[in-house]
Amino acid sequence: MFGACPFVFGVFGACPFVFVLTRHFHVYYGEYKATVDIRTCEVIEGNLPKKQTKLALAWAEHRQDDLMADWELVMNGEEPFKIQPLQ
Repeated sequence: MFGACPFVFGVFGACPFVFVLTRHFHVYYGEYKATVDIRTCEVIEGNLPKKQTKLALAWAEHRQDDLMADWELVMNGEEPFKIQPLQ
């Protein structure tokens, strides 16, 4: 199960509701997908077009505290809060 987080202009992220070791979220754009490390705000797997990568990483940096807080909620079996898109 995933919680969707819109970034901007059709770029979406999803935070998994399962236990994994690396704190991360997934970004989907058309046929592209990438995994972004929440702590470093870097793509650790997959790829996106350059513009969408910049948007997703800018959003992650701006919302890093919110992403970390949601990660903790999910790891405790709780529902994450919705995170505002990049404006």
